[in-house]
Amino acid sequence: MPTEDEAPSGLLRITATADFAATVLAEIVTRFVTRYPLVAIDLRLTSDMLDLVAEGIDLAFRHSMKTLADSSMSARRAMPLHIQLYASPTYLARKGSPRTPADLAAQEFVVFRTMVRGIRLESGEQVVKLGTPRGRVICDGMAFVRAACLRGAGIALLPTFLADQDVASGALVRVLPRWKMRTGDLWLVTPSTERMPRALVAFRAFVLEALKS
Repeated sequence: MPTEDEAPSGLLRITATADFAATVLAEIVTRFVTRYPLVAIDLRLTSDMLDLVAEGIDLAFRHSMKTLADSSMSARRAMPLHIQLYASPTYLARKGSPRTPADLAAQEFVVFRTMVRGIRLESGEQVVKLGTPRGRVICDGMAFVRAACLRGAGIALLPTFLADQDVASGALVRVLPRWKMRTGDLWLVTPSTERMPRALVAFRAFVLEALKS
């Protein structure tokens, strides 16, 4: 057993998106501070790419489709991210279930703003490029997209981590489950230092282990 002087302690400043924090990080952080009672965590929930050094951030959760290479930062790949198509049973009962990507042209979407440029779906070696999804509801928050999708507003493209529990409960159904969007990986990014604080070492290891499941 480590002594109190050896145990991880102090304040960790973490940044992540609000959607990921609410659906994944909340449980991990709760378990971590329970295990390490001398550690406190200050979360900055934002989609902005904060300057970690200037803002005094110890660790950032960041999404990227390529390997992060920055001599001033240390990055560890945490897990792949996947986006798939989902809809509520009530919506599908009203509009019917698409059988092929081409069928999506006749469907209503809850549109995440970046998808107005079109979407690219993959299934193994097959790739289909589609135009702007048709939808009367457009927003820039995944939490809203999920909530509107749950209420039958249309089909939504959602990260699997945001929708898995809804699928398990029957509140959402995967649409065209063989197809997904390529979205890259989740990375844990920290400022490069000669010696990482014990609390940060413990937190990063704890997160990497938790995300394996």
